[in-house]
Amino acid sequence: MGRTPMKLEDRDRARARILAAAGVVFSRDGFERARIDAIAAEAGVSTGSVYNYFAGKAALMLDLHQQSLDAANADVEGLVAGPGPFTQKLDDYLGHFFRFTRENQAFLAILRDSPHLLQLSPPHAQDQTRRIMALVERHVELVTDLLRAGIEEGVLGPSDPHVLASALMGVTRSLVLLGADARLADAADMVALVRRLFLDGARAR
Repeated sequence: MGRTPMKLEDRDRARARILAAAGVVFSRDGFERARIDAIAAEAGVSTGSVYNYFAGKAALMLDLHQQSLDAANADVEGLVAGPGPFTQKLDDYLGHFFRFTRENQAFLAILRDSPHLLQLSPPHAQDQTRRIMALVERHVELVTDLLRAGIEEGVLGPSDPHVLASALMGVTRSLVLLGADARLADAADMVALVRRLFLDGARAR
């Protein structure tokens, strides 16, 4: 009975090792060419062990993305709650957003080019989609809080902060999905572009 916690701990470690290996293989080979046996070899486990934890490649990719969103939300929460003026926080948020998208290019490329590749059996799809949507909704809440601070500081004109959050996130996502970030030198260029596009329209007059 005393060994049960260790077994659970071992399972958590094995799962984390497989996820990390999947990230390496997806980055190296792409989603379509990635093979479960290559992921197993990278993780140092059997192919059957991978299937003990994950239904397949799509489940691995979705869990990796969920893990990334969890970490991203924690970073943004700290940024929004921390000290500093709104304009600096906006720049920091935008920089964080564009770094996040570049670190998750494999997942975003699949969403853009081959969304059918992420189809799972309905129970898995529904469960993972619910978890990811909850994280996305939390992210929208955090961006709304950030823009509410901009309104309260008088940098932004009076408006519904949730609508402004939707507009800001729409601009950033569109630029990424349309590949505009690949045409600019680095994340700082993207931050400057979005800051100009957004603030010129939403700034208090």
